[in-house]
Amino acid sequence: MIACRSCGVQDCLDLHDVPVDQCKLRSGSKCSPCTAIEALDVEIEAAKATLARLFKKRFSLSTERNREHDSFARLPPEIISKIFSSCVPDEPYPFLGWASPNPLFQKGEIPVALLLGSVSTRWRDISRSTPQLWTYVKINIEDPNSLESAKRFREWLARSGDLPVSITVYMKRHSSCLSTAYTKPLPDSSTLPLIETINEISNRWGTLEAHIPTDLISKLCGNGLSTTLDSLRLIPTEWRIYRRVPNTFTMRNVRPAPTQISLRGLSLHSMDVDWTNLAYIEGYGFRLDECLLVLQQSPRLVRCNFEDVGQRDSTGWHDQVQIVHKSVRWLCLDDRNNMDDFFDVVSLPSLFYLAFSAGYQPAQALESVTSFIKRSGCSLNTLRITNGDLQEAPIIPLLEATPELYRLELSTVALSDTLFQHLGETVLDVYNGEDNAFLPDLDSIDFFGVSTFSWPSVAAIYAPCDTDDSSDGVYRRECSLRIAVYGFEPYNVTHYIDDANSAILRELISERGVDLRITDSQSQRSLIKDLELVMRSD
Repeated sequence: MIACRSCGVQDCLDLHDVPVDQCKLRSGSKCSPCTAIEALDVEIEAAKATLARLFKKRFSLSTERNREHDSFARLPPEIISKIFSSCVPDEPYPFLGWASPNPLFQKGEIPVALLLGSVSTRWRDISRSTPQLWTYVKINIEDPNSLESAKRFREWLARSGDLPVSITVYMKRHSSCLSTAYTKPLPDSSTLPLIETINEISNRWGTLEAHIPTDLISKLCGNGLSTTLDSLRLIPTEWRIYRRVPNTFTMRNVRPAPTQISLRGLSLHSMDVDWTNLAYIEGYGFRLDECLLVLQQSPRLVRCNFEDVGQRDSTGWHDQVQIVHKSVRWLCLDDRNNMDDFFDVVSLPSLFYLAFSAGYQPAQALESVTSFIKRSGCSLNTLRITNGDLQEAPIIPLLEATPELYRLELSTVALSDTLFQHLGETVLDVYNGEDNAFLPDLDSIDFFGVSTFSWPSVAAIYAPCDTDDSSDGVYRRECSLRIAVYGFEPYNVTHYIDDANSAILRELISERGVDLRITDSQSQRSLIKDLELVMRSD
């Protein structure tokens, strides 16, 4: 017996590898070993056939046993179909790590419809007859076998019945927004079969998301029938931050009226859509006048996200125009050029959430935000300020205009001691319920940035005020404080807070019940020295 060095299996080495049917001695007959091997081979083949038959029978019995023991399988198909459709998650492709040969999906993705169908034959039959499971599809526009993909796409859509469908068409070579664009054009033979298939069902578009070159975006023109398009997201592969891409989106014979639109690097005027039903807009690279035009044309608008706003086009624009929009509740504005010009002409009485970037803005830019809040008369719940030096900025007057503020977020900003100290100095007004109390409803502060403030000012937030009727005779701010500190260098070590201030902060946390966390943003390590020992001892 010889053992294989690779697999370790032991077997006899056949030095005379001659087929049995070719064995012939001088006498003309086969040798006795070959005759025996030939007979044994017949028995082996018969045993293989018997074993295959037994495995097949066992598989059938296992399937039957699964049906007998599975109470779920006893439900009517209509009920199972209803359960399947109710369990579809918001993200239709949440399961990663499975190799999928289907060209409609990226490698490693498996949609819910195929996942459910892989459980059993009955589940596969029911999933294929449940249209809701087949209303999501992703298409790689670079697929070299686009004709086959178009065929599979049609088969997929056939199972979705007449329901609105969500389509994502993308390029794997979609580069980042900061890198050089991939400019090599795709051949029509590769893209047109899929584009035409998408256009054929434009009357059923529910969501359309395209991460493809601009020339292909312009070919998504529909079939000329009315459309159910509700959500539209267009990201040209040529788009880069602070760079606009010339392009148009026009559907044949119809103007869609989506409720959600997300555009990157595209002009507002390049979109031939009806803005009447719009509730959510995400615009990267809009000019200021385009942002204002969205507010004017969209009476049902609720949520706005304007980032990388460019200089306005003064042509046809009048500075005296005042815009009052009563539906907008959520606004995010990243405008390094003319933030005060936006806030000077807009009023949003229903605003609930406000986020803006203070980067590259003069200190007086916050004054325009303050005037905007006062003019709007809104009950702001959350305020988020990012990217700015607020050490000399008038942040106290700004916050005084938001008496109902519940959450304050400060990210990548520089602060002086002023804000924290003022929170502590005004605690008595909060306790007494004064009309002009400073942020009486404030529940939490989240700070992320460089520690340009002093640690004693942090403790000052929770400075006690003497009272006559509280349980221990003192009252403190009850808001939580989260501080995540990072250094100036990428790998700069953030040191512990000194012993004296650490002792003060530890006492506030362990003995006064203050909800305070100060951590290093990279390691998540607490910067309050020995805090872990105190918490473990408690």
